[in-house]
Amino acid sequence: AATASRIPMKAGIIGFPKVGKTTLFNLLTRGHAETSRFSQGKKEVNLGVAEVPDARLDKLEEIFQPRKKTIATTEFVDMVGVNRGEIKGTEYLAHLRNVDCLIHVVRAFEDPEMGVSAKDIHPHEDIQDFNLELILADMSVIHNRLEKLTQMIKKVKSKDNEEELALLQRCAKEVEDEKPLRELEMDPAEKRRLRSFAFLSEKPLLHVINVSEDRLNQKDQYLSEVLTPNQEITFICGPLEQQIGELATEERKDFMEQYGFSESGRDRVIRTTFKLLDLILFFTAGEEEVRSWPLRRGTNAQKAAGTVHSDMERGFIRAEVVGYDDFLKTGSFAEAKKHGVFRLEGKEYIVNDGDIITFRFNV
Repeated sequence: AATASRIPMKAGIIGFPKVGKTTLFNLLTRGHAETSRFSQGKKEVNLGVAEVPDARLDKLEEIFQPRKKTIATTEFVDMVGVNRGEIKGTEYLAHLRNVDCLIHVVRAFEDPEMGVSAKDIHPHEDIQDFNLELILADMSVIHNRLEKLTQMIKKVKSKDNEEELALLQRCAKEVEDEKPLRELEMDPAEKRRLRSFAFLSEKPLLHVINVSEDRLNQKDQYLSEVLTPNQEITFICGPLEQQIGELATEERKDFMEQYGFSESGRDRVIRTTFKLLDLILFFTAGEEEVRSWPLRRGTNAQKAAGTVHSDMERGFIRAEVVGYDDFLKTGSFAEAKKHGVFRLEGKEYIVNDGDIITFRFNV
């Protein structure tokens, strides 16, 4: 049976030591991994999953009253802290290359017990330094490959190798100018050619400023970082987020409003990660189950069916589709049909964020 293509949903949490990476990982995954305050010199990475929050799924659960609700998840990898100059030599470089996007945690808090004082807080420099670390790691790989390719071409002329050489020379110029590869304009074929290298500075990047409660009034200044495409910036306040996580749902809103938060840092980081990975959610809904499904933006209905089950992709007949907002206005599939917002779509239909879909198939 045909298998569904992998959805890019693994985010690596990385940063310099003692910035709150594991604190963020625990918030996202609701886990209890040891932070560096307790686990000096840890070498292993932590793996966990987080549910992708979406109020639309909660509303569908309310309407359908199903036996089961299944929430889409994304995977997070908590990396060991690295000192400046160490990324390209670290043993876990392979872990970094295997993630789809990077979450860089930046310190904006003091911690006397950990030897972190006000003079150690410089988010702008930390972001610049971290970007440079990724670029240098890629530069090393590019130069090694260029050397090999040049030798190979000297021995045997090959169009494929010459095309790769020309592309890598463009990449080399970019990183030598201290620019990340995500800024380099490439066509889809060139991007495919580079995929096997899994360059770090090409990966989407989210900077998360971990700010203390007494510095929350400075967060806008921290967030004013000028970012290049495929980079985002947001913040969390670790201790406050832990309190939010422990509160009952109805108390959370009031607590967050006191601080001017419209959503928890946890939800904000997951949502922004999802956006960076260029993912959308579609829904399947009925009395048995309501479920959110992650999908790469621009995917057609037949491929989307494959994320639910490979048989659905193989035997795809059609997709019965109603947009979430239309469904909410009409209140049921029957009413959606009456109002002409219930559509039958073929395999090339591009799925939209919020589509509620029933796949018809035959195998």
